[in-house]
Amino acid sequence: MGQIPAGRQFLPILPQVLSRRLSTTSCSNSRKTVKITHPFIPQYKDEHEFVERRLAWGQDRVVYFKKNGDLATIPTSWTDVAEPDLFNLQSAGRCNFRYADLVELAKILKYLKKHK
Repeated sequence: MGQIPAGRQFLPILPQVLSRRLSTTSCSNSRKTVKITHPFIPQYKDEHEFVERRLAWGQDRVVYFKKNGDLATIPTSWTDVAEPDLFNLQSAGRCNFRYADLVELAKILKYLKKHK
């Protein structure tokens, strides 16, 4: 194999062993595509061929084939594979911040003020 370009993610999978027709995946449903739903990345709204969902680099990630056939991964929360965020469903876009996040921010600010 050649060198991996800087910043490119690498999956240790032998290209000659991997086929586009996988017999098993870690996802129990028969999902065929994955849609990128994170609005602040260039691939937003792109659909790709789904490979599997797995724990990699300490994160829940989705593995998919890019348009050129290369494998890539992305955090599951940035795709339609992730379960909907219950807070976002309930708030229906009416609130910019979650309560738990505001409580955590208050703790951080209190700590910073105390240790000035």
